[in-house]
Amino acid sequence: MGIQTRLAAIVLVLVSAIALGCANQAQPSPDECKAAIVHMMEVQLDSPDYKKMMEQATAAGPGGQRLSAEQLQEGAQWLKSQTPSLVTPQFVSQCVERMKRSDVQCTMSATTTNELVEKCHWKVVAGPKGAALGF
Repeated sequence: MGIQTRLAAIVLVLVSAIALGCANQAQPSPDECKAAIVHMMEVQLDSPDYKKMMEQATAAGPGGQRLSAEQLQEGAQWLKSQTPSLVTPQFVSQCVERMKRSDVQCTMSATTTNELVEKCHWKVVAGPKGAALGF
């Protein structure tokens, strides 16, 4: 095999590897999307805005008593434990269609709702009980 043939083969292998790498980067898997959605929901539950909203919403608990910080924290932890079951197949398929793998990776490393919106391409949308994050 001549030098030109070897170089051509090497270039072909490199181009194929790059093309496969780019193709894999473009679209996340459903499992990656579900994990990103769950993380996004957990980040929202940890946000100061959510905590403030919950304090206001539960200012008058049963019998007119305020819920304690511990009770609010327990409620948030319970809700976090439920988030995987709240992710619908439709939401996952929208994520696969609309997000890039880099957006999913960004989401997984985000620690604030501002990061999710400013860096990871999530949008503030109107939810049934106020603002939420969506596509």
